[in-house]
Amino acid sequence: MPTTTQTRLDRLDLVPPPPLPDSVAPPHTAGAGTIIVTSFRLLPFLPLRAQWIARPGLTIGVTGVAGPERDSSSGHPRALLSNDVTLQVGRVILGTEVNLGRERDTPGTDFTWTGAAATGFARLGRRWGLTARFDYLDDRDGVLGAGTILQSLTAGPIWFFRSGQEGIFSNIEHTTFHLLQVGIRAAIRLDRAHAPFFVDANGARQRTDTRAVLELVYLF
Repeated sequence: MPTTTQTRLDRLDLVPPPPLPDSVAPPHTAGAGTIIVTSFRLLPFLPLRAQWIARPGLTIGVTGVAGPERDSSSGHPRALLSNDVTLQVGRVILGTEVNLGRERDTPGTDFTWTGAAATGFARLGRRWGLTARFDYLDDRDGVLGAGTILQSLTAGPIWFFRSGQEGIFSNIEHTTFHLLQVGIRAAIRLDRAHAPFFVDANGARQRTDTRAVLELVYLF
């Protein structure tokens, strides 16, 4: 079978065939009652994407992925549907993404999760900007390891003193803004969970977490 199906032999119970008169059966031949068990992927992960550029500065996309999550033909089938929107209005860029996921644990039992993110960037001057991001994850079934609802807000200024000028990755996709090549970013991040999730310095789990970061950003 094609290599993309990842076919493998899981089990072989070989039963030799009965010997024929005046002959010797070749080694490793299979007779009646031999059991051969293989596993393969009927369909590999095949992402499908549709994208619509509604007007300059506004792009809407939908992406879907489906297939088994584990190494067997029925290994927890998983499906993911994602919608993303990018909007540029002058010096402001907004981006949103919503993900809807489903995974089958056992026949008749499906686990689901929902994720969303919103990102904003405003250019305040030639070398200054302000960034903000909000993340949301509803993983109460524990498929992704959270087991609860998580929310996060990150915001802060960024100072960039050189922008990328060449190459297909020099711009934020579907916008006219050049990605910074060297910059310094400061931000504060506020995390919140509906159940104790974040581990503090004493090893105890808390529902909230706050931290500040200072980053040096360099684009290769």
